[in-house]
Amino acid sequence: MIVSVDPGDSVGVALWSEQGAILENWKVDRGGFSYWLRHEKRPISRIIAEDFHLDHRAGKQTGSNVPAALVLGGIEMYAAIHDIPITRQENRILRITAMHANVMLPKGHIPDDVAAFLHGFRYFIEAGVLAGEVQVVD
Repeated sequence: MIVSVDPGDSVGVALWSEQGAILENWKVDRGGFSYWLRHEKRPISRIIAEDFHLDHRAGKQTGSNVPAALVLGGIEMYAAIHDIPITRQENRILRITAMHANVMLPKGHIPDDVAAFLHGFRYFIEAGVLAGEVQVVD
């Protein structure tokens, strides 16, 4: 199983088969994500995560515990312990990927579960598995 993640206070998560079929997609708080990751029994072969960098808006982060960085640190530790490769992606790929996936996005903030889905979708496009439409597993 491949896991794609949009990190933050609210964590978007999408689970994928190795063939690019979406299995599950949800959002949860940081504690819930940590709990899920520690207790998930299905083997994870790769984690795709939105990368995080402070940019020109860094001043707005003053006093923040930088939740996206905390989640990414947890993912890195989990992946290192379990020898799971991580693929990091920039958030700028989300809107163009939504067009490929035929997903309508709201203006402004992209919901975390949708962003996690789009990061996974982009991974499968780049791997040559998906060409522009998603497979849905019931």
